[in-house]
This record gives sequence, structure tokens and C-alpha cells, in this order.
Amino acid sequence: TSLGIVQNMFVGTFDGNSHTISNLIVEGTENVGLFGFVTGTIKNLTISNANVLGYKSVAAIAGNLYGTVESCKVLNSTIVAEIYDDELDGDNVAAIAGFCGENGVTITDCKVENCSIVSNPVKDAAVVAGSVFSGKYTFSDITLTNNKINGVISDKICNEK
Repeated sequence: TSLGIVQNMFVGTFDGNSHTISNLIVEGTENVGLFGFVTGTIKNLTISNANVLGYKSVAAIAGNLYGTVESCKVLNSTIVAEIYDDELDGDNVAAIAGFCGENGVTITDCKVENCSIVSNPVKDAAVVAGSVFSGKYTFSDITLTNNKINGVISDKICNEK
């Protein structure tokens, strides 16, 4: 189960103090990740060898982000969003944030390496953020190495709405 859900969002600051969470397994329906719904800040964290599975807004760090992710890494992980029904339709999938809110988000000084992003069907899949609102995000100092979207090497950062 993800930390922070729509009814009880994560609103504070989580400082991973440069620690690594290894072999994380998270499964759910929507807003799936280590953190499900974030309006605060996640920083200084590495997630390695994670397997994350959901149906909508799926990522290793934040399924649904309305805040900030800084100095984080996602390494050697698999993130999957599959179709379930008309509402949970396999979209908004990435390594850092599945869906980024319209109030603006910041993702800075982050690295994604050797990750597999899978969207079935192919819909709003990217390496850093699955779906963002045009002009409502700030991304800087992002490093991408050897990542795949549906089996194809990709450096696609995000999908703008």
C-alpha cells in the first residue's frame, strides 16, 4: 500500500538522508508508488530494484504529485500501468511521478537508470513524469540512462497535457 492517499495526502517533507530502499513491491489501483498522493516534498532518496504495478497514476516515487521531488534516484526498476476499466485505463506511468497536478510541480536533480516503464495500452507513459500540465512544471538537472518504455529505449521526460 502506498503512503498518502487522496483522503490523507502526504503533505510534509520526507528526507531519505541519501538512503536506498531496495526491492520495493507496491501494487494498487490508482495513485500507486512508494507515495500515492503527495503535496509535500520527497528528497534525497534512492529506490532500487522496485516493482510497481497499478492501473492509473503509477510511479516508483509518487503516483500523484502536486509537490516537489528533489535529489532522488530510481534505478533498475519496473513500473507497470495496465488497463482495468474505463476509469482505470493504464495511463500516467513513469519512474518519478505518474501524474503531476495542475497547480505545478518541481522535479530537480534526479536520476532514472535502467528502468522499464510499461503502459498497456500505450497511454501517457514517460521516464520521469507520465502526465503533466503544459507550463505547470519545472524540471531541471535530470539524468536518464538506458531506460525503456514498452521495450523501446527512450529518454522521453514527460507527456504534456
